[in-house]
Amino acid sequence: WRDWSSDVCSSDLLGLSELVKAAGENEVSVARFNAVLSATGQASGKTVEQLNGLAESLATTTLATKDQIEAASSQLLTFGSVSGDVFDRTMTLAQDLAATGFGSIADNAVKLGRVLEQPTENLDALRRVGIQFNIETKDRIELLEKEGKHFEAQQVILDEIAKKVGGSGAAQGDTLMGAWHAFGQQFTITLENVGARLGILGDLKAGI
Repeated sequence: WRDWSSDVCSSDLLGLSELVKAAGENEVSVARFNAVLSATGQASGKTVEQLNGLAESLATTTLATKDQIEAASSQLLTFGSVSGDVFDRTMTLAQDLAATGFGSIADNAVKLGRVLEQPTENLDALRRVGIQFNIETKDRIELLEKEGKHFEAQQVILDEIAKKVGGSGAAQGDTLMGAWHAFGQQFTITLENVGARLGILGDLKAGI
């Protein structure tokens, strides 16, 4: 006869540990988002809920983890003129570049943020990640900037990047490895949501 009590206890503790870990990491991410959003005066036009939603979407359709995406998003938030749809497209393309072999999603988010913030000055910096703009496109971007059409200039830049690497992240997500990765990420997201609903971190902090 086998005594299962120790196995059950260990299993319960392991489950609780995973729940606390996931909820704790999510709490840190939310705190980081709130801090950067406050510091930048909500320049991105994004809410914490929208940022979390974007992270969850990319984490379950590419090979990037939710933590990696959230960290990269926090860095991109520091570029005040990258907002709305441009923000979402930039994050997606940052992972597309990473999937193509050009650095990490965080490094790419910063590179793209600098270019989108000041296109005329920083456009050539994208050569390092295999993106080159022809003279006609450069002139168009410069003209849009002179006319004060910054958003339109940003869209032209993102369109050109998408022509080179667009869809690379999603293509990796649409593989067996991608499906397994998505399963793991969805499990983590579920743990985060359960932890938030149970208020487990508040109880633990109150007991410390």
